[in-house]
Amino acid sequence: KIRFKKLMQSNFFSELKSNFDWYKISDEENMGFGEIYFRLCRPLPYKDIGPMHADAWFWELGHGKMPEVSFDTQRIKFWFCLETKESKTGFRFVPGSHKKNYNYKSEYRDGFIKPTFKEEEYNLSIESLKGKPGTFIIFNDRLLHSGEPLNSHTRVSIEFTLVLRR
Repeated sequence: KIRFKKLMQSNFFSELKSNFDWYKISDEENMGFGEIYFRLCRPLPYKDIGPMHADAWFWELGHGKMPEVSFDTQRIKFWFCLETKESKTGFRFVPGSHKKNYNYKSEYRDGFIKPTFKEEEYNLSIESLKGKPGTFIIFNDRLLHSGEPLNSHTRVSIEFTLVLRR
């Protein structure tokens, strides 16, 4: 919790606070403070790569609880590539998908109820986020996205969900 408070005082988060009317970073695991995830995705056999999903589906399935507030909120996601050796960042997405509704199911996996989605049932135009370390994307939590295998090395990323006043 102390490290989180220090991080919130960094130049990045100070700048973020001055440019957005945001309420907090989500606490999806109910730890008592905002959660910033560091992800390590190893190469072969690609077991660390997350499947295609929209983060909003996790909320709909009860994984995480939105803060109770007296104003309308919305969620946006920040995802940063910290380490990559290819032009791919390890993030792929479907442009414009946040404006559509997709059918998904759920299953109990890794201790949580998680969404499952059959991307092969849709004619999706999937793009890779290209870049180098430091590349990032900010997106609506209804955007379809997933991890992307990187053939020869571990991908390192950081992500968090910002709860904004609508």
